[in-house]
Amino acid sequence: MRYKTHLFAKAELVKSKSDAFRSVASSLKDKYGFDLKPQMDLLYLESCLVSAGARAGVNENDDIFTRDEAWAARHTPVLKPFNWQHQDKDIVGVIYTVQARDLNGNVLDINDQNVPTVDFDLWTEAVIFRLIHPDRANEIETRSKAGDLFVSMEAWFDDYGYGLYNNSGLSKVVARNEKTSFLDKHLRAGGGAGMYRDPESGQEMRIGRVLSSITFGGCGLVDHPANKR
Repeated sequence: MRYKTHLFAKAELVKSKSDAFRSVASSLKDKYGFDLKPQMDLLYLESCLVSAGARAGVNENDDIFTRDEAWAARHTPVLKPFNWQHQDKDIVGVIYTVQARDLNGNVLDINDQNVPTVDFDLWTEAVIFRLIHPDRANEIETRSKAGDLFVSMEAWFDDYGYGLYNNSGLSKVVARNEKTSFLDKHLRAGGGAGMYRDPESGQEMRIGRVLSSITFGGCGLVDHPANKR
């Protein structure tokens, strides 16, 4: 079965003459062999697509991204659409590159086949079609300056397990099978309270979905973030 989830974070415009823009342009030149040059009909947008790891990967939607699964999907955001408020037909732009950073902002080698040993973020660079959607572009610019612009990642995934967690992060992962599928009713995604008492420790903990076989499918510009970190 194929499922879909959303994850929210903050978005910021990238100025076409900034160091950040030049850094991305250089990276694209190295990876894909073409020059990224400022164009009048485009806005350049940077945002944290997803955080991954035992602590950073637990978001307020109770979806949990492990380092292994997020790393396996790290290249999939490229060329995926940017939409408005998760309206699939209201596409305002496209993602053109992705970068991995540790939680201190240090860039990781995204082509390394080894999974990072630390929690990390995947950041995307995208363009918004400024002259095709002038009203949207004006709102994006205004809200970016006000610090009130957010994105919501869209991800497809084929399966999930159950993650028990607290304020310290992910504590335990339970495989989903015939014997454990009753835990679905405790998930907020399944209509539950998002809480479960671990029979081994006796502690009541938050419960979420540990996503697997992930494909990042796009991003939306939205009003509220769930990835507060």
